[in-house]
Amino acid sequence: MKKILITISTLVVLACATTWLFATDASDLKFRFGITATPAEINVLDGITATVAELNIMDGVTSTAAELNIMDGVTSTAAELNILDGVTATYAEINALDGISMENNFELPLNSAFIVGVGIMGNDATTAPGVATTDNVPAIVWATSEVTKIQWTFRVPADYSSGMGFRVLISSDQASGALVGADFQVYTNVDGSAFDAAATAETAVRGTEAALDTKNELITLLIANSTLAAGNWVTVDIWPDVADNTLEIKSVQAYYTGAL
Repeated sequence: MKKILITISTLVVLACATTWLFATDASDLKFRFGITATPAEINVLDGITATVAELNIMDGVTSTAAELNIMDGVTSTAAELNILDGVTATYAEINALDGISMENNFELPLNSAFIVGVGIMGNDATTAPGVATTDNVPAIVWATSEVTKIQWTFRVPADYSSGMGFRVLISSDQASGALVGADFQVYTNVDGSAFDAAATAETAVRGTEAALDTKNELITLLIANSTLAAGNWVTVDIWPDVADNTLEIKSVQAYYTGAL
């Protein structure tokens, strides 16, 4: 009888232990072990190879999925992102730079123009062309049939990027601007290189003003040379495009796009 009781007690203990070890559902797990996750929630971890240390990187992260997704596709390095460290400009202030092309310019003084093959210009009674006061303004004046070239030499500024040209303020005793214009050519010299022996012809420009004998007109002469670079020495020759009418140049301004 005693052996029978021992056997029955053993079977009861085994049954209880088996029931405890092999929970049948989530409620059993919660009851027996305090686990509240469902099997589906636990299965989310299936295949994860992250270490505890790697998972702990997320500790304290409060970003939403949308906020994290902003970084999707970003290829910047830490060093590139750190360029922004300390920047206090607002987006509006940064946007103010959008599309800016920084133009710089300088004047070519009329009294420093050199007559090609002759020398320094005199007044219009002693050289052709010559310097004279025209319409109360100093001017370089070519009389009818005069086409002698004048020239300036200057160094291309260190901040030059592109687009060198000249703004020329002109007038004439001829009313129609279409019959008055300026032609030009350019020599480009580089330190340590052979002399530029042949000028590069550029495109002449005529006026459009219908009363050039009583009004001034600004024409633009643009250098087409795409190889022009900072530090080059430029000599520009300018002369009348039409020999039949006078040309009066009252100002010459060189301009270019500078590097930001």
